[in-house]
Amino acid sequence: MVDEETRTAKEDDDVFHFISFVPFKGQLYELDGLQSGPIHYGECTADNWVAKARDAIQARIQKYAASEIKFNLLAIVGDKLQQM
Repeated sequence: MVDEETRTAKEDDDVFHFISFVPFKGQLYELDGLQSGPIHYGECTADNWVAKARDAIQARIQKYAASEIKFNLLAIVGDKLQQM
């Protein structure tokens, strides 16, 4: 029996990973560990970066919608109780 936590991925394995959209110094970036570096999406502000990231995410889902159904979306947000 092979331990799933120490098993090495093979070429035909499904690869599950997370990406992140991050505003940094007025620019929007996608961070994806399977890419050689950050992917630049252009200028953004504190008010519009979420909308720009949402557009990029929706475009990605549409690109694979016919063949892929394994999408998850996570968000890191502030504590809503502390905002009350």
